[in-house]
Amino acid sequence: MSILGRRFASHIIEYPGNIFAASWVLVPQWNIYGAEKGYNHVLESFREVEKKFPDGAFHVGEFCSVSCKNTLHIVSKLAKDLRTRSQREIVDYPTLLPVANWNEFFKVALSPEYYGTIPNFFMTARPGSIWKRLFPNESLHFIYANHSFMPLSKMRVADDTIWPTFSEDPQVINELKETAIKDLDTLLTLRHAELKKGGRFCFDVLLECKVPKESPWKQLNEVVQSFVDSGRIKKEERDKLALRNFERNDEIINTVLSRHEKNFRVVVKERMTSRFPAWSEYEKDKDANKLAKNYTDWLKEWTALAILNTLSATRPQEERNKIVSDIYAELQARCSKYPIPLDVNLYDFIVEKI
Repeated sequence: MSILGRRFASHIIEYPGNIFAASWVLVPQWNIYGAEKGYNHVLESFREVEKKFPDGAFHVGEFCSVSCKNTLHIVSKLAKDLRTRSQREIVDYPTLLPVANWNEFFKVALSPEYYGTIPNFFMTARPGSIWKRLFPNESLHFIYANHSFMPLSKMRVADDTIWPTFSEDPQVINELKETAIKDLDTLLTLRHAELKKGGRFCFDVLLECKVPKESPWKQLNEVVQSFVDSGRIKKEERDKLALRNFERNDEIINTVLSRHEKNFRVVVKERMTSRFPAWSEYEKDKDANKLAKNYTDWLKEWTALAILNTLSATRPQEERNKIVSDIYAELQARCSKYPIPLDVNLYDFIVEKI
């Protein structure tokens, strides 16, 4: 029976909202490139808000991304820009889960590349979930997030794909749509309470797009399914696997924004397409193996742990590691046969509290 013909699993995976930042093995330049594309709008808003609140410390919420370096890159640039005009105190609040490796985070964040050389700059960790209150009422002037809200708070497992956002099951589609609306609504409600009046919130969300079957996302699904078919991954293990990114659409976004039109003024609402920079290298050297490795390494960074955690704890650790390693080796081999550009569609938003 085809994977589309089997019973759909009902398992729900809860996602608390921030990433376990144990280490940064690979930080794709693609992510920094995507953040940079919207930087001018962010900088303009940052300067406008700073002028509105000229006195006292300037408080910034930094909602960390998967690698954390997206937000570190942009917020440190904003802080350095402010230093060209003023020596006022800046207080930055990076947000990750309590289980994150905060020692490692601060070692990176306070390096000269980011905040280490900025005078009168203070950083206070804010452990917690983005789907809950994080800050006191009207305590922040500015909030910046990049690639921080790609997942949903909970993800329904789909039997037809390890990526529920690509599922063709109507029940999965409807449940994810309801969750996506609820999450975005909650996100704006919480941040509205935490911002000062006139403060701004900068964030992006993943938009739906046509994904060809040769894409690394769909190839990874096929590889995992082949491991299920061969018995290397058990069905009960596969039934717990749901990779977390979710592609929203205009209907979801406009529904939520209309609910908050009395709370927020939309300053920027801009579609953006980000293409993986490795493709431009491929167009020059035609090295399909190098392109496939770039794609696979990037995907492995933020999906491998989810796959590893679905494998039974009763398996020897060496066996679990070998299965995951073999999955990505096979993915790289398949991707090398189908070199294609890899695009992601995003919506960039900046909203101001009314």
